[in-house]
Amino acid sequence: MDVASKVEKLVKPQASLHVSQCESCVTIPGENHAIDMINPITLKTWYGGKTISECISEHPGAEVMTVDELCRQVAERQHTPIVWQETTREDYEYGMNVLPPIMFTMSSFMVSEAWDHDASNGQPRYQAYRQRGDKYEKANRPMTREEFKTARVVA
Repeated sequence: MDVASKVEKLVKPQASLHVSQCESCVTIPGENHAIDMINPITLKTWYGGKTISECISEHPGAEVMTVDELCRQVAERQHTPIVWQETTREDYEYGMNVLPPIMFTMSSFMVSEAWDHDASNGQPRYQAYRQRGDKYEKANRPMTREEFKTARVVA
């Protein structure tokens, strides 16, 4: 087999592969993101083109995990109870004025730029604030629009 045929054989399967088809990644347990995806054809990292060993040695504590497992763990950390914590009027007003709210009621709102996305369903999550009398509160974690609809009325 000539060199051109060898190169075509190596490159052709890669060309039709998309990063979304990667089933494993390198990540640090407890973090909410992957360091890099693992190409199932080359068994090297997708973006860095490194061996798994090289990637892990560059990131102490990193390990290989399935993407499904990483998403399950992230979703578990994201779905903690929503707790409203007192904040300052200045923080509340900054949240209100930094961008137009994506959802707004007479006493609560969500900042319109997504903080992140729910790892279990892909819905965007936003920082929320509310005013109760003369007190200003901020949610302890970002929430989806559906969570906001119920969380804003719970004390």
